[in-house]
Amino acid sequence: MVSSLRCRLIGVDFQAGYADFAAHHRGKVVAASLTPQAHFGGGVTYDRFVTSIANYYGAGVGGAEWAELAALTRSAANPAHETADLVVLADRVGISPASGEEFCDVIAQR
Repeated sequence: MVSSLRCRLIGVDFQAGYADFAAHHRGKVVAASLTPQAHFGGGVTYDRFVTSIANYYGAGVGGAEWAELAALTRSAANPAHETADLVVLADRVGISPASGEEFCDVIAQR
């Protein structure tokens, strides 16, 4: 979402694609969030973790250009995609937050 807002400012508008993605895959995103929520016990620490990820990717995604990110978002909005398909799409442009408890703990301390 943060990236879609930033991109719009430079003339690459993919907010509709993001809205479609969110509508079609909300359940998958919520399910994926359960692991870090359980790790942090919810609350302020989890909120800090999620905000740090949004800020990191909102500043730009790896080597992806804005137009490439817009195309990725439109592709990800396909309602037929399963979670594994979305992971493959994200990996293509380097959207793969490190996982594991050590990473989570470091992010939570920021």
